[in-house]
Amino acid sequence: MWQWQRVESDARECAIFIKIISSESGRRKDVVIDELVVTFTHDVQLDFMLPGIKPTGKKVELPHVIIMKFENGKVAHEHIYWDQGSLLAQVGLLDHSKVPVLGVEQTRKLLELVSRKKEE
Repeated sequence: MWQWQRVESDARECAIFIKIISSESGRRKDVVIDELVVTFTHDVQLDFMLPGIKPTGKKVELPHVIIMKFENGKVAHEHIYWDQGSLLAQVGLLDHSKVPVLGVEQTRKLLELVSRKKEE
């Protein structure tokens, strides 16, 4: 299931779609690890992902891993990881034929594997 969300960047909004692949929590429920795919069109400047890069208009599909730790019922820390090389390739800033970066193919392979697992 895809979830939709808006992210504001310099008073403009970017529509982001999120598909949760898996979500796990620690034994004590104090740590949550989410694996998800974030899809958006790079039509606004997103300095948190591509600092200083003007919008390219390219579609991006990017796996993410989020690790959150809770203490006393509040978020103690949140770490968000993604493949920056794949992101740069998808927006046209890195030639994936010259470096070992898959680009959108890695996301499509992940979604294909998850879909196959659900069918079993």
